[in-house]
Amino acid sequence: MHHLGTTPTLNNIRAVRASRPVAGVRTLPPKRRVPIPIRASTSAQESSPGLKMRTIKAQKLTKEAFAPFGQVCEWQEDMKLFDGVDAQLDLSQGTPRFYLMRIPAKGLDFKNITHHKAVTQCLGGLGDKPWFMAMAASSVEKPSEENMAVFEIPPGVFVKMNKGTWHAGPLFSGPDHIDFYNLELKDTNLVDHHNHFFSKEEEKSFFRIESDAQ
Repeated sequence: MHHLGTTPTLNNIRAVRASRPVAGVRTLPPKRRVPIPIRASTSAQESSPGLKMRTIKAQKLTKEAFAPFGQVCEWQEDMKLFDGVDAQLDLSQGTPRFYLMRIPAKGLDFKNITHHKAVTQCLGGLGDKPWFMAMAASSVEKPSEENMAVFEIPPGVFVKMNKGTWHAGPLFSGPDHIDFYNLELKDTNLVDHHNHFFSKEEEKSFFRIESDAQ
């Protein structure tokens, strides 16, 4: 004889069993999701408050304008023989290193500038976006706004910098990153990385590149 009320079903029995704690087993609270913070790129002014901002205008890249600093190299026909328009390299002071380096977008500010005394350097960007490089000739002892030039470097070319040429970059505001092919020596970044810091001069400052391409 059945009691009055709802007849137990298989689903009801399973639900009751699932709601009962199992003897001897500790029930852990559900894990709380912690959002991962996204690091936004900061300008030189934001990362180093108190620096005086100086602006420097970028110019379009031409072989003539870049000549004091190195060479602009473009595509060539297959089987063309080596001549003076090819990159004139000096890799004699060590083992060459040719690699792809991924650089994140850091904006168009810079606080220091670098040169390599022992090697020429080639840089070219992959993709279809321009990028920027500040330059001073190898004969310059103290880079300044009076002796520096900034170039907007388009896709489809690479630049060869003479030994000792000062450079800041590659610099760009977008996309998130650009991959660059780089030719130098295997230990250039260890033993031949000489910097001048504008942020440590008597009038502490940084430079911001102005460009019509921004």
